[in-house]
Amino acid sequence: MTAPPLRPPRAAAVAVALLLVGIALPPRLWRLDSNPPGLGGDELGNVVPFLSIVRTGRDLDGRLLPMTFHRITRRPPIYGLLALPVVLVRGRDAVSVRLPAVALGVAGLLLLWPLGDRLLGLRWVGATAAFVMAATPWHIHFSRMGWEPATIIPLLSLALLLWVRAVEDGRPQAVGLAAGALGLTVYGYKVFEVLAPLWLAVLLALYRRRLTPRAAASGVAVFALVMLPYAGTVAADPRMLQWPARIFTFSDGVNAHTLATFAQNYLAHLSPGFLFVSGDPNLRHHAPGTGQLFWWMLPLVVLGFVELGWRRDLPHRGLLAAWLLIFPLGGALTNDGVPHATRTLLGLPALCLVIGLGILRVASFVRILRWQFAGGALVAAVLAVAAAAEGVRFAKAEYLHYPQVAGWWFDYGFREVFQTVWAARDRYDRVCLWMVDWFHEPTFRAFYLEDFPLPVTIDSAAPACGQPGALVAVAARALPPGPVLERTVRDPAGNPLFLVYGIPR
Repeated sequence: MTAPPLRPPRAAAVAVALLLVGIALPPRLWRLDSNPPGLGGDELGNVVPFLSIVRTGRDLDGRLLPMTFHRITRRPPIYGLLALPVVLVRGRDAVSVRLPAVALGVAGLLLLWPLGDRLLGLRWVGATAAFVMAATPWHIHFSRMGWEPATIIPLLSLALLLWVRAVEDGRPQAVGLAAGALGLTVYGYKVFEVLAPLWLAVLLALYRRRLTPRAAASGVAVFALVMLPYAGTVAADPRMLQWPARIFTFSDGVNAHTLATFAQNYLAHLSPGFLFVSGDPNLRHHAPGTGQLFWWMLPLVVLGFVELGWRRDLPHRGLLAAWLLIFPLGGALTNDGVPHATRTLLGLPALCLVIGLGILRVASFVRILRWQFAGGALVAAVLAVAAAAEGVRFAKAEYLHYPQVAGWWFDYGFREVFQTVWAARDRYDRVCLWMVDWFHEPTFRAFYLEDFPLPVTIDSAAPACGQPGALVAVAARALPPGPVLERTVRDPAGNPLFLVYGIPR
């Protein structure tokens, strides 16, 4: 049985944890109200169902199921449950919806520390990896969006930490707890509908010699029990699987074409272009101008992989290797956006652990070659300059450029449109929202128009929208048929985005 690494002194551990949190919070909290710009339907879709449940006892579609309502599919509930009390206390704004993502981001960092130390049997490798992850564009971006991908890293890290502790500490009864935590990932993000059972099978295979049959059976039983509400939702609502089936790489069967597509998608998430140069091209997932990681991390990744392959004394290197092999699957098994930063976000902690191994190897070289002053200073200076330059470039991309270009992806201007609609409600008989899409319409209406006294439609062909008493919100490129312009909503660059006009009674 492998002994866990020696724990650092309590005072040092507390100081490092405080430093980690102090470094992590500013880039995740700064301008959280306005960056990402707007408050998107995907963000609102997590919390609005629970606001409806609190008010009426039912979801937006009048039902009450473990997974929450969306017109295309159903959403995992964990992020919405975390956001609900914040919204109820602080109010309905972007900060309230996004604060749980910040908290989940910090939780993921703090969990990676003990997980990394146990996986690799090295003191401080987990803390090193956590500091690296705290600085990555990949983690910062998804710690600022009020969206369910924010749950991926803390939920998976918790499950793996509980599993490794159960195995190392010789507590077979704790295997069930770890398997239950792994089952909870299904209620965090949809990619785990496939990956959670795969993870359980991999863990049981990797540790088959260290688990008694009773412990393994307990893990499977608890995992199945936790999955029951998910299975019940699948049985009650066929939409649960319709969208995943539509974007599944093998939806047309397993053949030469789909296998080639799978391989191409898989390798795309390991490419230097995705990881270090340009990242995910989807503006919802990534700010343009940087990779998911910084380019100066590339040599550390290479060095870390060499270390991982060379050192057989790392107690759980098989688990880390499996983690690295599994993470591209979320993007490889789907075909609606490649590379895909959200479905592969679970691989970020593993990559940061590899980088941590590389950093410790560099530190070891410095000690062995006695470069206490000149060599050590040179290595530190090179890394510091590279990190500072990339940090400045990322900050410009994430905090200055991104709010200017990503408005469409986050429904920028919708809040202003709804404010105008409320202010003008006494002068009109009906409202026509031609800028709202069909699948997000219930979400926006429940969040912004609760108890609104007028009938609302999003049908651009509705005859009533051209008659007196209609208040119409439309994209600015359309010519308004009505004589009264109530408001022009502009984008961050000052260009007209939406027009709200009225046809007097």
